[in-house]
Amino acid sequence: MHDVVVIGGGPVGLCAAVALAGQRMRPLVLEAQAQPGPGATRVFALSHGARLILERLGVWPLLAEATPIRAVHVSQRGRFGHTVLRAEELGLDALGHVVAEAELLRALRVRAYAVGVELVAGASVDAIESDLEAARVRYQQHGIAREAPGRVVAQADGGATLAAPGRTTARDYGQCALSALVRATGARADHAYERFTGKGPIALLPFAARHALIWTVPADEAAALMATDDGQFVARLGQCYGERIGAVTLDGARASFPLRLRFAHRVAGERHVLIGNAAQTLHPVAGQGFNIGLRDAFELARALADCRRAGEDLVAGVQRYRALRRLDRAGGTLFTDFLVRLFSNDDPLLGAARGAGLLLLDASGPAKRFLMRRMIFGTRT
Repeated sequence: MHDVVVIGGGPVGLCAAVALAGQRMRPLVLEAQAQPGPGATRVFALSHGARLILERLGVWPLLAEATPIRAVHVSQRGRFGHTVLRAEELGLDALGHVVAEAELLRALRVRAYAVGVELVAGASVDAIESDLEAARVRYQQHGIAREAPGRVVAQADGGATLAAPGRTTARDYGQCALSALVRATGARADHAYERFTGKGPIALLPFAARHALIWTVPADEAAALMATDDGQFVARLGQCYGERIGAVTLDGARASFPLRLRFAHRVAGERHVLIGNAAQTLHPVAGQGFNIGLRDAFELARALADCRRAGEDLVAGVQRYRALRRLDRAGGTLFTDFLVRLFSNDDPLLGAARGAGLLLLDASGPAKRFLMRRMIFGTRT
C-alpha cells in the first residue's frame, strides 16, 4: 500500500510526490494523460518563495531556463498613479522567475524518477472511497478497471469531477484571459508589468528575451479578438495598454481560457485532501494561484512526514495540513478577488482612489516591503 495516492501529474501533483519521497514516504501519482501533449506555450511566474521550495526538492538545478523578474511595474490605464516593486528593496536578486510549463514538468519528472516516484499514466479516476484503515482510488487504464489503495489520497487535478470534502464557493468572472508570447520594444527584459484597465488587467512577464502576455478581457469580446489577424490583435492591445511598452509584435500562437474563482472551504476529509487547483482556482492577477499550490504540496508532505515520525496515523497529518493552510489559502484568494473587483471598472471616483493608493504605496517603503513579502511567501500561521 502506498502512503499517498496523488491524483494529477501536473506541476503541483509532481511537486507533492517529490516532496513526499524526500520525506521517505511512498507516493503514487495517477495522471490522466497517456502522454504529455505539446499544447500552447504556457508559462508560470514562480515567486522567490516557490524557487526556495524547488531548490529544497532538488528541482531548481534541473531547469534549463528561468527568466528573473527583478521589478514589477504596476499602473492603471488613463489615470495617474503607479508603483514599482523592486527585488533590491528586499535584498533579493529577483522577486521571482518565469519558466515554461513544459520545462517545469520536464524537470519535475526527472526528479520524480530519480527519487523513485511511481507514476501511472492514462489513469482516468472514477471515485475515491475510504474507511477507518485506508483510502482507495478507483480508476480505469486502457479500458481496464483498477484500484490504488493508499493511507491518504491527495487530489491535485483541478479538472477532476470528484466531490470536494465540503462546501465550495464558485464564481464566474465573466472574463477570459488571452495569452501569447510577444516582443515589446519598451518593456525591459527583467521587468514584469501589470496594467489595470476598466475591462481587466493586462500582464507582461519577462520570458526568454520576450514577454508572456496575459490579457484579461470580457468573455463576450474574447472570441472576436482571437479571430483577428496578428496586426489587428496587437493594435487592439496597444489601444488598451497604452504607449508605455512601445511597439508590440506577436511571437507565437494565441490561446484563450475562461476565468473563474473556485475555493474549497474544507480541503481535508478523513483521508482525502485537496491541493493546488483542486483546492483553489484563482484569477491570474498578481500571479498567486500557482505559488499557493506549490506551498500546498510542500506543506502537505511536511505535515504527513511529521506524523509518520511521531508514530501517528496519517489522518492526523491531513488535519494538521488543513489548519496550516487555512490563512494562506484564504488570504491569497481574498487578495486576488479584491484586486479584480477594485480595478476591473471605469468608475472615476474609484479610479482616483486607486491612483492615490498606488502613489502612497510607492512612497511607503514599509508598506511595499510588507506587500512583496506576502506575495512571495504567503500568509503563514
